[in-house]
Amino acid sequence: MSLLSLRKEKERAERKAELCRKHLQTIEKRIQQLGTAQHEGRLSSEDHARLSSPGGRPLQSYRNFYLEEGRRHAAEAQRLGKEFLKAARAWTAFGSIFFLLIVGALFLGPELTGNVIFSLNEAGSSEGWTFTQNASVAWNATGPVSGVTITGSYEGEGPARVYLEWESGGKNISKLLFAADNATRFERQCIATCHLDGAERRFRIRAELPPGAAIEIERVEQVLARLSEFEAEPDGANITLRGTYVTGKFTLSNLQGERMALAVYGEGPLTPYLTLDSSLAVLEPGESRNVTYSLDLLNAPLEDMRVGRDGRVRQEIVARFLPNGSFTGEAPRETYLLSLDIERPLLSPAQQAPIRTLILIAGAVLLLLNAWLWLRRAERK
Repeated sequence: MSLLSLRKEKERAERKAELCRKHLQTIEKRIQQLGTAQHEGRLSSEDHARLSSPGGRPLQSYRNFYLEEGRRHAAEAQRLGKEFLKAARAWTAFGSIFFLLIVGALFLGPELTGNVIFSLNEAGSSEGWTFTQNASVAWNATGPVSGVTITGSYEGEGPARVYLEWESGGKNISKLLFAADNATRFERQCIATCHLDGAERRFRIRAELPPGAAIEIERVEQVLARLSEFEAEPDGANITLRGTYVTGKFTLSNLQGERMALAVYGEGPLTPYLTLDSSLAVLEPGESRNVTYSLDLLNAPLEDMRVGRDGRVRQEIVARFLPNGSFTGEAPRETYLLSLDIERPLLSPAQQAPIRTLILIAGAVLLLLNAWLWLRRAERK
């Protein structure tokens, strides 16, 4: 594991331990409040038992869980800290040798070229056009195209745009390749052409630029994307949640012939309550790795539960490809969809109190209304 990965994993373990500590404090405080209220006679035994088991799970079990999880994550953070120091010493010992090798490769070896965007296979390239006014040139791809990038420079002031265009079904398709408002150098730009669907082999490169400006396109590259860079299996799960806590896992697999890095994160209404065992997955060619997740909805506000038409809450866990080097555009992603049927009540004691208060107020209003109507009938008699 790299130094960066070790440091990130250590920080993640420390954050998890701190989060467990905060949850533990909240739960212990709630247990103490309920015990005090029962002892002082402000809470009956039945209410105490009900409020001490939100969602059918005792608060004490939550306490034990977070206590154990906190200890585990703290021990993991300590272990990773030791590994980080050990790896840092090793890197220091070999740093000078590594630096000399890099210098030798740059100045004595052949010219190095970077990976094509998204680390996919370069299918072909074209060299050289210079635009000093609005114009277009023809460009023919050498095979099937699933992405196009351009490299070059822009000299001038004002908005400059470069488009990739082709005919499809009698219609003109135009996709933005490059955009800038000031002089700049650009490498493998593909703003709206990173992933193309149904593109033809005969294209036009069209430039729009202000007077006195110039766009030099040094290279146009077409990209052959594989059908699948990586995959998540299974692609989702349907869960009926009767308590407030759920855990699960899925598998990420590298389908490329080279090492890859994937960012793993949540998208959806339950993201603030989602914990992942890692936010970065580095996979060797053909390697698979389990990603474990947990959702802790003990303190989730009711308004955060955005329910679909079928009565289920949907939460995505996204694995996004991290390309080598800089790029423009959206990197490929795989999505694990977690569909939750949350059986009510899913309310913490803190959330139950306002609802009970509203019920009491509504009951009091109905009683007063009935009393007023009874008095009116009595007056008429």
